[in-house]
Amino acid sequence: MALNIQGAVILSRANYADAGRDFQQAIDADPALGQAYLRLGMVYTSQGRFKEALAPLDRAAAFLPGSWPVHFESALAHLGIEEPEAAITEITYAERFTGLAPRQRAEASYLRAIARSQMKDYSGAKRDLKEAVALDPNGLYAALAAKKLQLISIDDGQQIVDSTHTPF
Repeated sequence: MALNIQGAVILSRANYADAGRDFQQAIDADPALGQAYLRLGMVYTSQGRFKEALAPLDRAAAFLPGSWPVHFESALAHLGIEEPEAAITEITYAERFTGLAPRQRAEASYLRAIARSQMKDYSGAKRDLKEAVALDPNGLYAALAAKKLQLISIDDGQQIVDSTHTPF
């Protein structure tokens, strides 16, 4: 547990290599520590190692089935490797645990928009981007959504995001 806490502190400082080592050591010491798997997955998504993130996030889901962050991070990882259908599945799971929290609902709407854009569903993506802005107008994901909305071409509405880049 101490390594997991230490890793969380180090992760908050964006020292991903050291945080990842602490989380892996925490997992080695207690293979049932779901939070350590989640945070290791977060380290990998933060580093753009999306495919690698899926294994610890899958393990985290087994230990933390009702965890919004597990499904949110899994959606990020799937988007990073351009698996939008799997991302939407994870977003749907995450939404079950958001309740009325506007920030989390906006984050889910934003990720769904990115997934829909990867699937070339631009009208659905635009609707989700607008929803993200409406849900949490002053939040980070609302700001990201507003920027993406500005990228929409007035002429053809075809470009919302460049799917060759990460969602952020």
